[in-house]
Parts: sequence; C-alpha cells; structure tokens
Amino acid sequence: MELQELYEHFEEEKRLFHGYASQVEYLTTMHYIHRYANTQAQILEIGAGCGAYSLALAKEGYSLTAVEPVKKHVQIMESRKTRDMDITILECDAAHLPEDWNSKFDMVLCFGPLYHLSRTQEQLQAIEAACRVCKNKGILMFAYIPHDMVMATEIMHVEGFLTGDEFDTKTLQLHNDPFVFHDEQSIDELFHPFPLEKLKHVAADGLAELMSERINRFTSEEFQVWMRYHLKTCEKPSFLGHSNHNLFIAQKNSR
Repeated sequence: MELQELYEHFEEEKRLFHGYASQVEYLTTMHYIHRYANTQAQILEIGAGCGAYSLALAKEGYSLTAVEPVKKHVQIMESRKTRDMDITILECDAAHLPEDWNSKFDMVLCFGPLYHLSRTQEQLQAIEAACRVCKNKGILMFAYIPHDMVMATEIMHVEGFLTGDEFDTKTLQLHNDPFVFHDEQSIDELFHPFPLEKLKHVAADGLAELMSERINRFTSEEFQVWMRYHLKTCEKPSFLGHSNHNLFIAQKNSR
C-alpha cells in the first residue's frame, strides 16, 4: 500500500497521544533525545510524520529540519508551527535528501522510514542517507517495529488473528505490508556496514501496547511510577523482544 493512501485512513497525529500507554514511546524517545542533544544542536528528522517530535523540539528552542513524504502530514506540520519556532519543513523522502546536506546536522532522527521500507536495499539507502547528512561524532536515532511482540499483541487483542490475512501460517511471519517488522539481531546486521558506533538499543514502549488497557486506567501517580520503572529497564536486552517499538541509537564515527 502506498504511503499517501495508508495515511489517508491512519491518523498518525493521534497515535502517540490517545492514552497513557501510547505516550510511553513518545516520552521514552524524548528522554533519549534530550540526553544526547545539546541546546545548540542542528536536528534533522527524516519521516517526521505530523511533527510530534519536530514541533515539540522546535518549541523548546532547538533548530529543526523536518522531512516527510506524506503531503497530508506536511500540511499538518505547517499549520501547527508558530513564528517563534526555528523549523524548516520539506516534503521529501529518505532516499532523496538534498545533495548539499553533507555532514550538516548534529543529530538525525529517523523514526519513520524503517516502518515502511520493505526491501533491504531501500533500508540501506535510507541509513546511508542519514549517515551522509550527519556530522562526524553526531548522533543518529532509528526506530523500528519488532516482529515477535507485535505478533503477541495482535494475538492478544485481535480475535482470529492467527488464521487471518496478516499472518503467514507457513513461515510464521507477519506480512510486511503496510508496516515492516524486524528483530534486534537483524537490526544489528543491517547497521553493521555503516560508520556507526552503537550507543544504546532501547525498548521504546516495552510492554505498553500489550498492557494498554490496564496502563490506560492508571492514575497519574501510577503512570509516573510506571514510567520510572520503564526507563530503568528499557535498555535491558531481554526487553527488546518484548516491545512494540524499539530505538537504535548510534554515533557516527567516520572511518
């Protein structure tokens, strides 16, 4: 399915903010962005969606460039930016970043492309482009969707999922359409050819989607405790396979 068609029906602008459970991924990702970005950082977000991260960071005073291939999302970002934000918004995909952006950004956020690029060559092109535009010693963050926990979540919440159209009973794999799934081992292999030093591999939302009904009933105090627990455990390797969204964080070290 083409991205423009997919996001006519999928409300990306609400994905991270429709309950406590959906906020875990956002709060965790922002936690790590703040850990690595200094106040003078020039930040690029590739596949910025509706600007959940880019607009929030620009509001905080960071200098942002947001690149997004879906026209609807670009229009939403444009409508929400304010005059005091230092943000540039471009309709563009990960494979066609401007040629003069070489070593331009201190931090590159790539939270969308690996969700949708199904061919390995396309994934490698997106990673290569992100590395090209990042400064040496700059920070890159890539989000991806782990296969096995998504499968567990779907089985938990969708009646008849194992005999439906989204799961191959012969290969025991989810179909990579419209979303693409990885596991933590294949992600390490995918990034191996590039001049990247892995800093963190994070379970961005951990058990939040599987436990969403319970987490969404938390009191504010309970949710704060849950977030403290989650941030304490999200770097444990054992949690990477028990999360619906993971975050790979690396530093560019030119060889």
